[in-house]
Amino acid sequence: MNLHQLAGGPFVWVAFAVFFIGLVVQTVRFFKMTSKNDAATPVLPAKPKAPEKIQERLGYEWDKLVKRYRRSVFHLHPLMSVATLIFHVLLFLVPIFLLAHNELFRISLGFGLPSFPDWLSDALAIIVLSVLGIFLFRRLFIKRVRIISGVYDYLILIITAAPFITGVMAYHKVFDYNKVLTAHMLMGELMLVLIPFTRLGHALFFVLYRVLIPGEYSFRKGSRRWNTGAGKVVARSR
Repeated sequence: MNLHQLAGGPFVWVAFAVFFIGLVVQTVRFFKMTSKNDAATPVLPAKPKAPEKIQERLGYEWDKLVKRYRRSVFHLHPLMSVATLIFHVLLFLVPIFLLAHNELFRISLGFGLPSFPDWLSDALAIIVLSVLGIFLFRRLFIKRVRIISGVYDYLILIITAAPFITGVMAYHKVFDYNKVLTAHMLMGELMLVLIPFTRLGHALFFVLYRVLIPGEYSFRKGSRRWNTGAGKVVARSR
């Protein structure tokens, strides 16, 4: 069995197994590193009572929404926030709804998801690479970002970009198709394995942080808090 066959067979299942086991491990780790907030020690101040009249209540809700927006990253960094949102959405949508991936699932498992047409997947992959180019530009040329960037940050960008670069190359038949396709499968499997254990995982686990941990950018008031020192460990890993 050559490398192409391994990448298209056993390596795929190993990568998925490590990915899902890693998600379970990291979820369990999250709950071990946090604990429920004490009812006697509220984390956030009590909300003011909402008006009962409909017109006043609409105004109240609107003011609350505006205040929340002004505290959000979408107000503080609008362009980067939009670019980041597009990137994270497409990072999952493109592989999940790629026609070739779902054809492989149908062959292996007997079922697959609805798929984007190839031309759309290609265009979306190029958008992902364009946003990654913006991220790289910021790390290289914006001083406040460059001084906090290390080798790890650049490796994450390379690992994220590699499956999309090789995928676009394979679609457009750049260089030797079989070799590029093999590289695409290997890079995708590497990324899948690393997602639960590196900064790549924040795209999946941020929901836990934003919903369950109270903070400036939380979706809700939060019901859990980091145990002593745990928040620092998670912050470094992210």
